[in-house]
Amino acid sequence: MQRPNFEKIKQKDTTVAQEPDIGSPQITKRQRKLLKTSHLNLHSKGGVPLPSSAVSSSIKSSSTQQENLEKLQSVIETRKHLMKEMCAKYKGSISKTITPDHVKQIFVEDRNKLLYCSVPKSGCSNWKRTLMVLSGQASNAENIQHDMVHYGGHIKTLNMFNQKEIMHRLETYTKFMFVREPLERIVSAYRDKFENPNEYYHNLFGKPIISKYRVMPSEEALKTGARVWKCECWHWT
Repeated sequence: MQRPNFEKIKQKDTTVAQEPDIGSPQITKRQRKLLKTSHLNLHSKGGVPLPSSAVSSSIKSSSTQQENLEKLQSVIETRKHLMKEMCAKYKGSISKTITPDHVKQIFVEDRNKLLYCSVPKSGCSNWKRTLMVLSGQASNAENIQHDMVHYGGHIKTLNMFNQKEIMHRLETYTKFMFVREPLERIVSAYRDKFENPNEYYHNLFGKPIISKYRVMPSEEALKTGARVWKCECWHWT
């Protein structure tokens, strides 16, 4: 029985592997240089280089992302500058003594030394859920019900501490807040408070809004404050 010549088989395989693939894309020197210097993964799963159009698209995408980051940074700096201007404008009329009333909307998470300033209709419910998880009161934010977040008393507010404790936290804790585009906040508030059954907000805001802006309101509308119209809400805001 004749034994196979493994050396010839090996040489044949090497020759086949070295044959150029007519259908594969050709990479120029410039593209190869870009592939080496780019931090993007420009190869497919099989290790075959992508076409030049895909390389160009990836580079363009990276450039666009950088431009967007620069624009965002510019917007943030502009907002910070505006905030400093407004604070300086009204600084003289603001009391230098911080009272509990000033910090009643600031929520405290002592374990991680965090202070969260709550802005309604800017994701505050989910951020309160996050604080509950961080403080160890819950394992999963998704399982915390709305009423537990807002009415359960699980998160302390800064006005619950004495003056010395308030100042200590303001000076040493990490403070953060989130804002939202004003018109989006109005729409969100209207849908949440007036389109859904909500006796508290209907009595507190619905009644005076209907009484002031609706022509010839019904007795039921004045009594319940329900079904506030969008145009009435816009006028009120």
